[in-house]
Amino acid sequence: MNLLRRKTALGSKLKEAVADLTVDVFGYEKSVTQNILKHAEWYSDRLRIPRDKLHLRVFQHREGVRAFLHDGSRALILLNPKELAAFFMDISLITLDDSISNKVVLGVKTYLKEYSSKEHIPLEYLRIRIGIHNDEIRVQSYSYSTPLESIPLKKLIKYFKK
Repeated sequence: MNLLRRKTALGSKLKEAVADLTVDVFGYEKSVTQNILKHAEWYSDRLRIPRDKLHLRVFQHREGVRAFLHDGSRALILLNPKELAAFFMDISLITLDDSISNKVVLGVKTYLKEYSSKEHIPLEYLRIRIGIHNDEIRVQSYSYSTPLESIPLKKLIKYFKK
């Protein structure tokens, strides 16, 4: 009986340890990273602001998702759903089919709702900031302006593939 309990406890510990392990077999994370870098560079040239100073801030507003490009604490541009989706998907796919940009928005909305309930943060306070540092994508959650935690990009991407 005691041996059975130890096996069950070990099994549940192993389940917990590998729950968040994912393999990017199709290179989707690499593709999204390249898209973010490319679009940040495009906006950087257009706005004449260094790419590393641009941040994409995403949050839920009423029933929709809003996304702004920021330079530090200053909002520069409000992005529409297609412009937001372009950071995560190939632009040629988005121009062919509006449902793809809707899928990205729905994925972001779902992620925000789940994160909000898991961390017990009111949804209207939750912000996700995506920035670049040394060609590396950094995703950070905030409660208004208070940093909460770093989020792996692949965790966010998972919501677009559902």
